[in-house]
This record gives sequence, structure tokens and C-alpha cells, in this order.
Amino acid sequence: MAKQKATSNLFIPTINPYTLFPFSKPVIPYIILGLIAFIFYVNTYKNEFALDDGIVIHKNEYVMEGIAGIDSIMSRDAYHSFYKQMNAKAQLAGGRYRPLSIVSFAIEQQFIGSYADGHLPPSNCWDYNANGKPDKEEDINNDGLYNDNDCLTKGCMMRHLNNVLFYMIAVLLIYAMFRNHLFSKYPDMAFVATLLFCIHPIHTEVIANMKSRDEIFSMIFIALTFIYVFKYAETKQTKYMVWSAVNYFLALLSKEYAVTLAGVIPVTLWLLTDKFSLKNYFKLFCALGVALFVYFCIRFSIVVAKTGIPDTELLNNPYLLARGDQMKATKVFVWLKYLILLFFPYVLSSDYSYNSIPYRHFTSPEVWVSLIIYIGLLIYTFKLFRKKHPAAWGLIFFFANFLMIANLLFDIGATMGERLIFHSSLGWAVCIGWVFTEGARKYFSSVNVHKGVLWSVLIVLTILFGIRTITRNEIWKNDITLFTHDVDVMPNSVLCLGNAGARWIDLSERPENKAHEKEYLEKAQKYLNHALELHPKYVNGYLNLGLAYFKLRDYNKAEEIWNTAYRLYPSNPYLVSYYRVLSNVYIQQAFQDAKDKKIQNSLYWFDRASKIFPQDPEIWYNLGGSAFSLGDYARARAAFEKCLQLKPDHQQAKNGLANCPQVAGAPVKS
Repeated sequence: MAKQKATSNLFIPTINPYTLFPFSKPVIPYIILGLIAFIFYVNTYKNEFALDDGIVIHKNEYVMEGIAGIDSIMSRDAYHSFYKQMNAKAQLAGGRYRPLSIVSFAIEQQFIGSYADGHLPPSNCWDYNANGKPDKEEDINNDGLYNDNDCLTKGCMMRHLNNVLFYMIAVLLIYAMFRNHLFSKYPDMAFVATLLFCIHPIHTEVIANMKSRDEIFSMIFIALTFIYVFKYAETKQTKYMVWSAVNYFLALLSKEYAVTLAGVIPVTLWLLTDKFSLKNYFKLFCALGVALFVYFCIRFSIVVAKTGIPDTELLNNPYLLARGDQMKATKVFVWLKYLILLFFPYVLSSDYSYNSIPYRHFTSPEVWVSLIIYIGLLIYTFKLFRKKHPAAWGLIFFFANFLMIANLLFDIGATMGERLIFHSSLGWAVCIGWVFTEGARKYFSSVNVHKGVLWSVLIVLTILFGIRTITRNEIWKNDITLFTHDVDVMPNSVLCLGNAGARWIDLSERPENKAHEKEYLEKAQKYLNHALELHPKYVNGYLNLGLAYFKLRDYNKAEEIWNTAYRLYPSNPYLVSYYRVLSNVYIQQAFQDAKDKKIQNSLYWFDRASKIFPQDPEIWYNLGGSAFSLGDYARARAAFEKCLQLKPDHQQAKNGLANCPQVAGAPVKS
């Protein structure tokens, strides 16, 4: 194959032929990699929403607006809609500005639509009737929302298939970056590294969880940035410099990880080209610097760098309860867990937050094992870098991205996550790809023997990883399948326990499970109680535990538990839904007692309803009526006045107030 033309004093590696793979045409490896990516993830097309898809997609009012919401998406924190619905301020330090993937969801929504009639749902998707109240008790679900299948499931197939498509594009661009530019002298390594990245089961969260499209977009534009950087290095054409800066900016808009390229790109050019100098790339670095500067100007004008409030939520601040050396020791131990997952991706979980990974001390042997391994890898990286060894790029890329998730330079608000290692896993794949190909050559007597062993290993890995990926995709079908499975993997994860409990409530509501309703609700209670034992301030745990008691008709216990949630989070919007439904139960009992001439009992139930749902004028009117019937005119007058405060044109309350005899000593209102 012809050599690429050298320009100026820069040497660009030649495009060498394969020795371990019979790729007679350049397009063949692209076809193989694309097909594998498609086959591994195509079964996600039947999946629904899961985990935090709601926060970013179907409960995000700006996404639901379609293309009209793009301006709001570009000018706000990624979780702005969620914070607004939760009556909360920004809670994550540093903010989250990753608009590109969210814009893609809005564009998809333009084609999907929200409801059959084309009308957008309210931002919280609650199901209200014409009077502005929830339709009926059975409409409530365990999220504090009201059931609407269109709102929750419509368009999932398109979104999932798009995620698969974008992943395929990312894989093919990575291969193009390796084969044509970074490792053109080592085509076997380029293919094996891309294949290992493509088939790794740890990526299931990124592809199967729609929200994680930001990771995929980030990788796509990082690969394009490298491609255009090297095209500029080869030709010095201004258009390639511009395109490299544009793609770098898009990578930054996808996710913050691309900020590492500010250091990785110069290092890559020094490592993989000859006669590197800053002078040769001054214009390129200026263009990339402008892209980075513009991004930071936009970001800091939109997101809140510091929340101004202490983060006392364990699920956002997993080291909140760490004492002494526990925080640092546990962080170091987590680094080891990432490496274990990269080499043995069998036990996977959607959550690793508190208390899935118990705190460690520096007296724990595994902490020192992790520290020794990483220090050794850093030393080895430095040695390879000095030799300008190609595998050094894999280690550098691994560490550059790993610094973004290691909780070392700054806290990311999470212990660990499979999606978080997505970028670093590319560096891992490069290193293993080198070991399998170039590093292993000297240990085999002939190319054919090497080829036979390599093919055997890759075929076995592809089959094993494929089985693990495809089965894991099925677990990611929805929250029910995900958390009822992962709670057994992470039995002490507060989030898994809380969500598993909520999902068992979901299952109890299905008609086919009517015979097992009590069994499922008791199972939900078990998980939720365990979650609250671990995290006594877990508001969602109280909300769902109260719901389980409500569905078991233990209304006193439900109210007691929901009152605990109220004390912890008075402005939680879900409580409105729960208290509304519970007040309906009390109102029904009050009317029944009134019908049975038990007026005192009726007053008691209206009083309880007024305490948990005081914003309903009808409750106050009926409370006043009951008090009037009992001759408690002072209480009746107070209740009628409260009703009129909420609804000034309530004629019946006006009549009731007018008929109340004047109470001695009570002020007369005009």
C-alpha cells in the first residue's frame, strides 16, 4: 500500500498492511466492527426508560417541547427542569452542562410527539382532570406521578435504536482514528484495540441507558477531533485546523471529559510523530484553545459552580459519613474495582453509590494493592512515554480520563459507575491490543501460530462478552427488570434497595399479579425498610414505603411515614399527590359517617383531611358543615373563612358563614 506523503519536517507513519488478519479490502474491518456493535446491542430496541432517563428525557419539559425547547436546553443546566419540578436549587457542585445529547432527545421528540392528540404534557406529567385534581386513587404510581403510558413509553424504540447507531458510529470512527492516523504502523493493533472496546460488556449502561448518550457523543467528537488534528498535521491545511476546533467544541458540549484533550493532543503529537515542536502546531493549539475558552465562557455563565448549600444527601455525597482516612482509602479501593471490571466484567450493576461499597481504611490490604498497582502503572507509563512507545498512548488516555472520575482532583458526586469508565476503557483496549499483537509477536515461532492463538482468544472473548452484553441489555429493559435484579448484586445499595422496593409496588399493581399483591407489597416494604436503616434521611424511601402501607390499607401508618418525608423535605412535589389521594380516603370515610349520622366521626375525618391537604377548599367547607351540625359555630366559622380564602366565590361557604350565629367574644368580620 502506498505511503502517505511527508510534509515539512514532520514524519507521518506509513499505512502498513495487516499480518494477522486477512483483510483484503479496507472496508472489511469496518463491516465487521459495525456488525458486531449492531448485533451486541440491537436487542435494546424493545427496552423502555430506565434509571435516570426520566430526569433527562420524558420528564424534562424542554425535551418535551421538541425543537422549540432547544434554546432552553442550550442555556440551562442539564438538570434545570428536574430541579424546578422538585422545588429545589442546583445541588451538584460544578453543575452539569452537557446539552448536545439532550438536544438530540428534543429533536427526536419533535418526530415522536408526546401524546396522541399532539398536546404536550404538564412538566411533571401528573394526570389531572378538568377540575385540576388527580383523576382517581388508582391512577397514582410509586413515583408520585400518575400513569400515562404515552408519556412513559412512546418513542423508546427510536431512541434506543439511535443509541445503537451512534455507538456504531463511535466504534467506526475510533477504528478510523487508529488505523489511518495514530497507529497506522500497527494495523493489527488498531483492529484488536477497537474490537476489544466494541465488545466490552461494561459499556451496556452507556448504550442501553438512553441518558448516557452524552458518553457516546463525547467519544464520537473526540475521535473526530483526533482525526482532523492528524489531517492538519499531514497537510497543514487550514480547513482541517478549523474542523478539529469545531469537533473539539462539540466534544466539550457533549461532556466535560473532552477538557483532557488540551493536554492529550500535544502529548499524542509528540508521542506518535517525529520532530514535534510547538512552533509547528501553534495555530492548531490556538484554535483548540479558542474552542476551550468559548466553552468555559458559556458554561460558567450558565451553571452554578458552587451550590452555596451543603450537600447532606448521601446519594449525592457518598463520603458524607466517612471518618478519618475512610474517604481517601475508599476512593483508592474504588480504583481497583474499576480495573477488576475492565478485566472481569461479569458482575455488573446500575449503581455503586452508598452503601454498595463499604468504607475502607488504609489498614485494608486491598487499598494498598490498588495503590501499588496504580503507582506501578504510572511509572510504567512514564518509561514507555520516554521511549515514545505506542502503548504509552493507551495508558495516557486511560489516566487522563480516569482523573475525571477518580474523585482525586475533585469530587464528582458518585462513588463509581460503569458509564464513567467508558472513555478510559479505550485506553485499556489499546494496551491489551498491543499485548495481543505487537507485544506477543516475539513469543511465537511463526505468524501462523500467533494468528491461530490470537483468533482463538478473540473469538472466545467475543462470544463470552457477547452473551454477557446481550443478557445485560435485557436486564436494562426498564426499572423493574433492572432494580429487582441489581438489588441482589448490590444488597446494601440504598438506591438499589429503594428502587427495588418501588418496582415491587409496580408489580403489585399489575392485574395478573392481583393474587400476589400482598406478597409483593411486603417484599417492597422489606427492601424499603432496609434502605431506611442504611439512610434514615432517604426521602424517596419514605414516600414509597408510605405508598406500600397505603395500598395495604394501613392509612395511619402511611400518613405517619409520609409526615416523616414532609419533615425532611416539605417542598417535595410528590407529597402533594400522596396527600391528595390519602385525603380522598378520609373524605370518603367522612361522608359515609355523615350518611350514618355519625357527625362527630365525620368531623374527625374532615379534620384529618384538612391537615394533610389544606389547599382543598371543599375539605374546609365540609369541615365547617360538620362543625355547624354539631353546634361548634366558632370552628365552623373558621373553616368557612378558610374555604373562602382559597376560593372567594364559593357561594355555599358564604351561605354557611352567614348562617353561623355570632359567637360571644369572637370578632365580627364585615
